[in-house]
Amino acid sequence: MADRLLLLAKLRLHNYKLHANTEVDLGERPILLLTGANGSGKTQVLEALRLSLGVHPTPARARGMASVIGPTGEDARLTLDVRNPLADGHRLLKPPHEELARELDCDVVRIATRVTASGSVQYRLGSADQEWPTRQISGQQLRDLFRSVNIQAANRLAFTEEGVVDVFAGESGRKKLESLLEATGRLQYLEDLRQALIHLEDANRQTEPLRQKLTWERDLVASIRERLEIIRQRSKYIEQHAALCIEHAWAVVRDAEAARDGVLARTERAVARLDRCKSSLSDAQDALRRAEADLADHTRRATEARAAIVREKSTLERLVGQRIHLQQSRDEAVADLARLQAERDDLTRILATEKGKENAQAFQERQTELLRVEQEMSRTLREVESLDAELGAAEDEDVAASVPLADRSAHCRQWAPDGCGYIEAEPTRFEQEMLDGCAAFQRAIAERKMQGQLIGPVISLVRIRPGEEPWERAVRCLAGRNLFAFVARDRDAYAAAKALFDELFPHRKPPVTVVRHSEVARPSGAEGNRLGEAGHGEAKLRRPRLPKGVHGFAFDLLDGEAHCLAFLRRVLRGAVAEASGDANELTDFAEAHDCPVLTADCRSFYAPFGGFTRPPAPIFTPLGTPIATPPSVGGASLPRAGRGGPAHIHRLLRRHAELASRARQLEGELRKLGIRPEVSERLRTVGERIEGLAARTAQMAADDARLAGQIKTLQDAINEMARSEQPIETNLDELQAKVRDAQAETVRCATLIAEEEKVVARFREEGEAAAVQLEAARKEAEPLGKRPPEVRLTALVAQEKAEVKGKLDAIVGQTVDEDNLRRKEEELEQLETYVAERTSHIEKLQADVAERRDIWQHEVRSMVEHLSRVMQTLLRGGAFRDVRLEAAHVEEPDKAELAIRARTKGAQWLDYRELSGGEKVLCTEALIMSLHTLSDSPVHAIDEFTQRLDRSNAAAAFDIVRKTFEMTSRGQPRLVPQFVLLCPEAFGLEENELIRHIVLVEAKLRGQAKK
Repeated sequence: MADRLLLLAKLRLHNYKLHANTEVDLGERPILLLTGANGSGKTQVLEALRLSLGVHPTPARARGMASVIGPTGEDARLTLDVRNPLADGHRLLKPPHEELARELDCDVVRIATRVTASGSVQYRLGSADQEWPTRQISGQQLRDLFRSVNIQAANRLAFTEEGVVDVFAGESGRKKLESLLEATGRLQYLEDLRQALIHLEDANRQTEPLRQKLTWERDLVASIRERLEIIRQRSKYIEQHAALCIEHAWAVVRDAEAARDGVLARTERAVARLDRCKSSLSDAQDALRRAEADLADHTRRATEARAAIVREKSTLERLVGQRIHLQQSRDEAVADLARLQAERDDLTRILATEKGKENAQAFQERQTELLRVEQEMSRTLREVESLDAELGAAEDEDVAASVPLADRSAHCRQWAPDGCGYIEAEPTRFEQEMLDGCAAFQRAIAERKMQGQLIGPVISLVRIRPGEEPWERAVRCLAGRNLFAFVARDRDAYAAAKALFDELFPHRKPPVTVVRHSEVARPSGAEGNRLGEAGHGEAKLRRPRLPKGVHGFAFDLLDGEAHCLAFLRRVLRGAVAEASGDANELTDFAEAHDCPVLTADCRSFYAPFGGFTRPPAPIFTPLGTPIATPPSVGGASLPRAGRGGPAHIHRLLRRHAELASRARQLEGELRKLGIRPEVSERLRTVGERIEGLAARTAQMAADDARLAGQIKTLQDAINEMARSEQPIETNLDELQAKVRDAQAETVRCATLIAEEEKVVARFREEGEAAAVQLEAARKEAEPLGKRPPEVRLTALVAQEKAEVKGKLDAIVGQTVDEDNLRRKEEELEQLETYVAERTSHIEKLQADVAERRDIWQHEVRSMVEHLSRVMQTLLRGGAFRDVRLEAAHVEEPDKAELAIRARTKGAQWLDYRELSGGEKVLCTEALIMSLHTLSDSPVHAIDEFTQRLDRSNAAAAFDIVRKTFEMTSRGQPRLVPQFVLLCPEAFGLEENELIRHIVLVEAKLRGQAKK
């Protein structure tokens, strides 16, 4: 309430009835309570306030406005100060006309009212700084000015006069409702509805005799027309009746003939259908035998094609894995070759420092000779290896030609989402970064000979369990980057791995994880709660019952190295499910077991928080794929002894032996010259390894090109087989459909044959009965006359015959003429026009009544419901346990009434008449206050507030006012609602931050002033 204010500030009364000079402070607190004895002038203050707001009080209008002038002067004067704050550049009071904007541009506006002896009322407007403003305005302008802040002093909701309590306490329910409607301005709805009902009833009462008369006149005109027509055509009717009798007899004959012919035709058609069904049954059986034979043949071919594709994909898997392994080995060999070349340069520099000795010249000569011999040995050895490689390639091609193409397999594969087999997949950039980091780290582990302390990566040491291959992709995606982790077996190995990792990757560190092996598994999520081990030496927990769509938990589908499985047991959470599983069941399972669920196609991911979200990043590297292998430490491979190569290889080997002998001799001489044997030996070893690695690298490149060609050829063959398989599968589905159709056709034909045989037998019986009826009809028709050329329908002839007979019988005693018919037709036309106009008028009245009834019912019910809720809020917590306001018989306006029911001390609902006097008044006061909540006026005034209430009930009444203030204050954004309450006394009431109490005790009476 700090940022809002009270609108009305101060009211002054000068020579107004009993008040000579009275000043009332209205704006100190929201609730102003005026008390005083009867005749002290309380009601006059309220009348003066309404007059200052532009509304003439009811008593003054009845006796004349001059009656408000007191005895101390010639006129009565009132001033009302109204606060007008400035907000957002605009004043609270909006001027009804632009010429008043200047006078309203002040914080406090003063409204001066003067009532002259002639009964005229003058209003002036200005700033509160002026004692008597000079700007004159009209009463309508003043009312429009206060209407801008929703103040309407003429509204009985905002200014409740005396006597309202007595009306509600003593009148009937119907009178209560009428008073309530009058107070809320809704009584006109009831009056309009009643008047519309009266008009509708009068219109119906006046129109009903006209409708009956119109019906009688129509029947009379039709009767006259019919009788007149019958009289005109009597002779013709006699001849027509005789002809109709003959035609009717032969029509019966014709119907009998048609019935017989129809039965014969239906019998022939049924026999033809029976023959066709038997022929169709034979054709369907032949088609079924052919379709079953074709289905068996295509099924065999489809099975062979699928088996061939599976074999080819397995071979492609193996070749791709071999190529990846070969490429990794070649990269390692290139790195080792660079390192050995650098080492050879260092050893050469060491030997060069020893040339300054006395035998430097001899050393140089033997060293040169030794290098020449070693180079020749290396060339000879490379030539031997080259020839040996050519022979080996020829042998591999022979072996490959002898092995079926379907036995080849690759390592890089991925299970297709639809479960139809493995497909190739390229790793993502992030996954390739993890693969490269794992390969580099694994090579560093091999060089440091730490294979016993560090194992990994995990993806190369675990695999999917047999029979669970279709779920491998989902398991990989759930595990994610944890598959690219290395496991340290103990604490020392973990510390050494940390140092090696920082040394190997000093700047940009790849997303590779190193974990320390934990003897005590710490499972999480569903694994720890439901599937994990309870501890060392304890039995496993019972596996939870999985719903229909969940295949199993991801960790249960893995197998492999124990340390890697122990690591995955701690980090791998989640389960895998069918792609067609129910979304609600999978979400419930994920939430109940605190573990995510991923479908086999990796497209649907259900999180533990009870919803679905984006699936995890895919991992395309299959489980069990070797990421890298330690580089070979030995020298170049020697030719295989048992191979039996050409004679040239034997000559090269002998040359190699001679050169080796010469090299040993030169090494001995060098040793005698003082050369360190270990340096020379190391230099020779390094040279041999360099030559071997160079040859090995070249061989690996050739093998990689050969494998690439084989992979491309095999992939093309698989694609071609897949394309050829699709027509076979399509034909297989078509053949299966043909078999089903042939079987259904066979059953259908057999069923139709049985039905048609029954139909043929029935039609033959009907044909015999029709022949008997035809003979009887002919015997009856031939005596009457010859058969007419054309015979109409029997029913039509019979109907016309009966009509003609009836007309002949009605001709006797007819006394009608043309003039009588014409006069009656004119009278009928005039009556129809008038009735149509009255009917249209009644329909409009009915629509108007329905519309008014709907408006009436909606307004009454909404008003009563709102007032009932407000009364419950206002009376709750006092003597009333509950209160309820009801509107009965709303659908019948004349019977509608208002009922007030309440529960006080007991549980039984009491009618308003069963309440005590104080309870009735208190309940009525609550109803009156609830009426104030219907008005959005910031000022509310109530006269005779606590009339006939004791002290306890009066306190409850003031509490009602407080609650009403709280409710109405929420609907006023800028103004604080003000309440002006008038009552004789207020025992025990103390002023607080909301209530200001003023007692009127010294008002001067007019009679005393005259004395």
